[in-house]
Amino acid sequence: HGAEANSHKEDLLIEVPAFNDSPLTAKLAAIVADLDSKYSDFKADRDRRESQQRELAEKKRKLKEQALRNKRIDDAKGRIVAFENAITSSNWAECSRIKLELDQLVVTLNDGDLTNQYNAAVTHYNTAIGALDQKRRENEERERLIKQEQEQRKIEEANRRAKEAEAERRRQIRSQY
Repeated sequence: HGAEANSHKEDLLIEVPAFNDSPLTAKLAAIVADLDSKYSDFKADRDRRESQQRELAEKKRKLKEQALRNKRIDDAKGRIVAFENAITSSNWAECSRIKLELDQLVVTLNDGDLTNQYNAAVTHYNTAIGALDQKRRENEERERLIKQEQEQRKIEEANRRAKEAEAERRRQIRSQY
């Protein structure tokens, strides 16, 4: 109705100068003023409704974004649980794969609680890897010592045989005399 009212107003304003009757001109001016007022009210109401619709659409968009973000955070927390389980079961290949996913995801989401949970899991992972490395080094050292001891026994056995062979050779030489 507002566009139609505005169009009638313009039609009337164009026709007003054609009349030389001041009561008619006054009446037209009153009608135009009334139309102006109604059109202004209509326009203000329309602008208010459009503004409310934009605000509502923006709120919906933000809520949708927040819901998506919350879902991504929940999914990341689930991945942290899977990471912890992989650590507990010593599935190091799975740990590495999940850690690569989470490294990027946690930074992207920038959530304090998520970051704290992830840092705790990484600390657990690093501790487990450190213990595994320590155990590997201890096993390597034990194997080195065992090999060294075996080599020492071989050398001692070879020396003993050599001494026995030398003693046998000397006995044979003495027995020939």
